[in-house]
Amino acid sequence: MLKRLSVWGICFFFVSVTFGVKNNVIYARPHELPKAPGWEYGHVDKITWFQNVGSHEYENETVKVPDKYENQKVLNSWGYKARPFEEIKDLLPEAWYNVFIHPEKWGHFRINETEYVPNTGRIYKMYLEATEKNKGTCSLDKDGWLHNYKAGCPFPELDANDPMIGYKIFWNYNKRLQFNSRQAPANCSVAIDRNHNVRNVFMDSRFLRYNGRFGGKNGAPLYEPNPKNLDVVWVQPYKAPYNLRGILPLIYRYDDPGKDDNMWIYLPSIRRVRRMAASQTQDRLSGGLDMTWDNIEHFSGKTRKVKIHFEGETEVLMPLAASNEVMADSKGWLAGNDQYYQRRKCYKIRGEYKKPILMKDMTLWIDKETYMCCYSVDKDLKGRDWLGQMWFFSWHENGTFTSPNFIGIDFQRNHSSPTCLASQINNLDWKTEMFSMEYLKRNLLAR
Repeated sequence: MLKRLSVWGICFFFVSVTFGVKNNVIYARPHELPKAPGWEYGHVDKITWFQNVGSHEYENETVKVPDKYENQKVLNSWGYKARPFEEIKDLLPEAWYNVFIHPEKWGHFRINETEYVPNTGRIYKMYLEATEKNKGTCSLDKDGWLHNYKAGCPFPELDANDPMIGYKIFWNYNKRLQFNSRQAPANCSVAIDRNHNVRNVFMDSRFLRYNGRFGGKNGAPLYEPNPKNLDVVWVQPYKAPYNLRGILPLIYRYDDPGKDDNMWIYLPSIRRVRRMAASQTQDRLSGGLDMTWDNIEHFSGKTRKVKIHFEGETEVLMPLAASNEVMADSKGWLAGNDQYYQRRKCYKIRGEYKKPILMKDMTLWIDKETYMCCYSVDKDLKGRDWLGQMWFFSWHENGTFTSPNFIGIDFQRNHSSPTCLASQINNLDWKTEMFSMEYLKRNLLAR
């Protein structure tokens, strides 16, 4: 199955076999440039997506990546065995550019530019229809909190002179096309330190959304009943290694600017549930991964924690219509090393923490069309680049997407967490009661 059972190869093989991902094949890239030593390619042709009970149109639908995404014509390539990265310095975030130009430190990388291909899938069209239907109904208070949101993009029409434009863009990112629920049962993260010591971490990330929903009961965009006024609930049980197995972090976020998240963690070593304080949200995730509770998927904290600054528009090369490949580099610290990129118009947004703990601020590069984000950089209390994330997205024929790879990185320590999302199941018919600690302990820890 794999050309070489490298550390990454073994990791991907384990994920594939353990969680039943089918149709994994190793194949040559569609362009003719050679791969670097240690690069491994794994391909997932099909993923089954489950819609909520009551929505039969997409029930058990098997979708795949269209050829327009999977076999794109490469216009230019930069990096390993290609043109110098210096040519595209202005098309990349500076912190990430500084990673790519130092293969002796981080490993080899290549960017392959392709033509822009729009997303025309029907679920994405449903999102656009919901945007049009609800246009003009959302508002922001003086502190930038979103009110009256139901579904779609909250603020599709933006004015560069609007003093709240930064907050509106940020809420558009926060409410971008997502799933009613998601389970990523084969989340393989690898923590690699400067001595190339490797630690594999397997998690089963799950969340449930309460607004902006598609295909739910009677097509309603809101989850009801919702007496606690929840916005999202999220749990990330750890499967491996052995000393992390059974740890259950659980987060409740409320659609209320004045109410903090409730965060608990079950620790199997003491068989007790402990409440996590707000001061812990900028600590790293368990397992030594290069991300904190506040910056999972670029920013996962509560919006009221930050003061948003709009820093203008820019053009960036983004892997937003990438191949649905899992890529790994056994000799480096990165993943997704040879993907497709497109030139995208982006908003640059900086979030300044009102009460900095370990991070001073974060910067996101947000696509103007989809409001998805591929790059982020977090600065430490001294204003130095500290943590960063890079996500690769692959669009499917029905307009949904997966992320075959993402990278969490510590710019200062030469430490990284390249991650394979080898399997993903979305829009399961989950209920609020399935996200109680007692239910999770009873149903997840027994497996």
